[in-house]
Amino acid sequence: MSRLCKILFIFIACFSVSSVALGSLPEIDALQVEQSRSNEIETTALTFVLTQPVKYRYFTLSNPNRLVVDINDAMLKADVAKVPLDNTVIKSIRAGQTGKQVRLVFDLKQKTDTQITLLAPKSNYRDRLLIVLTSKNAAITSKQIPEKKTLNTSKNSLLLKAAPERDIVVVIDPGHGGKDPGAVGSYGAREKEIVLGISQALYHLMKNEPGLKPVLTRSGDYFIGLRGRLQKARNAKADMFIAIHADAYKNRSARGASVYALSQRGASSEAARWLAQKENYSELGGVDLNGLEDSDKNLRSVLIDLSQTATIAESLDIGESLLSHLSHINSLHHETVEQARFVVLKSPDIPSVLVETGFISNPSEEHNLQNPAYREQIAKAILTGIKQYFVDNPPRGTLYAAQKDEQQAQLAHRTQELPYRIKKGDTLSLLADEYHISVEAIRKRNGIHNGDINVGQTIILPAIA
Repeated sequence: MSRLCKILFIFIACFSVSSVALGSLPEIDALQVEQSRSNEIETTALTFVLTQPVKYRYFTLSNPNRLVVDINDAMLKADVAKVPLDNTVIKSIRAGQTGKQVRLVFDLKQKTDTQITLLAPKSNYRDRLLIVLTSKNAAITSKQIPEKKTLNTSKNSLLLKAAPERDIVVVIDPGHGGKDPGAVGSYGAREKEIVLGISQALYHLMKNEPGLKPVLTRSGDYFIGLRGRLQKARNAKADMFIAIHADAYKNRSARGASVYALSQRGASSEAARWLAQKENYSELGGVDLNGLEDSDKNLRSVLIDLSQTATIAESLDIGESLLSHLSHINSLHHETVEQARFVVLKSPDIPSVLVETGFISNPSEEHNLQNPAYREQIAKAILTGIKQYFVDNPPRGTLYAAQKDEQQAQLAHRTQELPYRIKKGDTLSLLADEYHISVEAIRKRNGIHNGDINVGQTIILPAIA
């Protein structure tokens, strides 16, 4: 590829990303409500008129009955508060815009069956999002909904329901194996056996956790190459990839746990660089690629930046959660997540971390790592870190996401004050959005005048009137 072609390619790639980022968002600019009754079955149909198609998800809540619809990458223009709801199954409609997400909450008079369909433009109609609510468990399909106002229902028609919550898939990768023993300790402990024991303990603990599905890249003493490890993660549709290691270091006094994420620009410390080179050599079957020339360095850098920036940011957040819990079991070799060019972490679409559970080259840590009880403690700490991350950042369509939505819906009706401990990344505006209160209310209740809050600080979130 000529130098000119490379420059044009980079320009087009960057321009495409910018165009997507700066493009106008779909608007929800009208809402129509229709009501019909047939054979004691009540049907309410709501049609949202759109400027472009949208992506959405929905779920229902009980006590009280509610329907919650989240529409991504859209702007709400319709005034839902002015929509007439007389003689419908809907008590009221509430709407909120958080960033690029629109959340619609329908307070219902009774339990209903729900169907939501995205209708393509037809005749004089634009894109529409159709929500059909039927009482007494009646069923209705989008094919039975005419374009005019009269709605027909049928007890025998098929109701399209929301997909059940899926499990979060965590791929656990015990390093080395088979012909590749990994590091060997002073008293003969082999890394491949140590990390398999920790990984198996983590696997069995996670199997008992609702909403989580563990997958092992290897369950015995055999070798899997880099391509095989990453392919297993992709085949499993992994939400997270965790490589488990217990490496040796040139300084035998080195001790403590570390967590690594991928670095785009190189290692973040001498230790990280040394370990990355060693692991890459092992994973690639003895072929060290670190010294090879890269004639397409600039182009590759741009493409990696485009595909991996978000994934690496997630990996760093995962690593922080793991470190906070590993610190209760072992000292930390690094207080923060390190970054290096570990080949096994280079999956552009799966957040990935490498956990160094300790240094097998340290005689004391070698002894601990050979103890099954100690290995289970490490596994429990890793599991707790994983759970905490997904509680805060649940993938959509999972049990963790449904639980967070339920919690937020309950918070929207909160009548009591709530103590809250500030964590990394919190701001007053984010807390106000999440807990459905104003920034000014938080400031006034806590005597905050300049808006500054500190990690670890406990504040009081005022009740919702």
